[in-house]
Amino acid sequence: MRSRNFAAGIDAMAPPLNPADTKKLDKRIASALLLFSIASASIWASGWYTAIFSSILATIMLWEWFRLTRIKSVSLIIILSILGGCLPLLAAKITIATLASILAVVLMATLIFSCSRFGAMGLVIAVGPTLIMTAMVAVTKLRALPEVGLQTIIWVVLVVCAMDIGGYVVGRAVGGPRMAPTISPNKTWSGLIGGICCAVLVSACFSNLSDGGSMLMLMALGGVLAVVAQGGDLIESAWKRHFNVKDSSALLPGHGGFLDRFDGYLTVVPTVALMTFLVGSPI
Repeated sequence: MRSRNFAAGIDAMAPPLNPADTKKLDKRIASALLLFSIASASIWASGWYTAIFSSILATIMLWEWFRLTRIKSVSLIIILSILGGCLPLLAAKITIATLASILAVVLMATLIFSCSRFGAMGLVIAVGPTLIMTAMVAVTKLRALPEVGLQTIIWVVLVVCAMDIGGYVVGRAVGGPRMAPTISPNKTWSGLIGGICCAVLVSACFSNLSDGGSMLMLMALGGVLAVVAQGGDLIESAWKRHFNVKDSSALLPGHGGFLDRFDGYLTVVPTVALMTFLVGSPI
């Protein structure tokens, strides 16, 4: 009798489900599953499938970035987005030096445009197209690595997801001092530490299950990349804060825009590609 009364009391205390929140959650789950399925299939297939997926994703994120800057010409936004989105498709056919030259020109052009239009904040805004294009080119290049390309991409995805989930759960549970209150008020130092710990743990498990080399090295890299992923999140938050928007777009129901979902990858994937290039072998 007491247990039934206790359970009834708990049920009475629990807030009723909001139909609007339930519908939003359903949309969020459905869009996440669809995007995950498409991304997984294209990356698993490799080759042109990965390049095409990366190009489409780059085009969409560039379109979102240009929309944030409030360029009035819709035609110009579409043309620039498509041109930038073609780079991952061309990545397999051109040299690293040529790629670097193209990205340097893009960075210089966006620096001139952003600084003249947005002042000092233009320095932060200007890195958008370069980060987007570099990240999507890096996905194509990393996936093409002999034997370990798929493993590398899976590890990167797991690290970023671990950072996001760990940061959210620990940040909500522990709270504490805000990390960047003027940019992203919900980010806390406890969330950052929780995200790093989750990324380190995931890297250790991945190394053990996949024979991915030195476990300690992969754990250390996982922790570093978690911080890098947080940097990408803060950069995108700074863009939205400057332009006073909540989401980069409404293309992903329940999530916002593609930039909102892939902000961590914009810094992590190029970092992994750079380390691979400097070391001369896959991580």
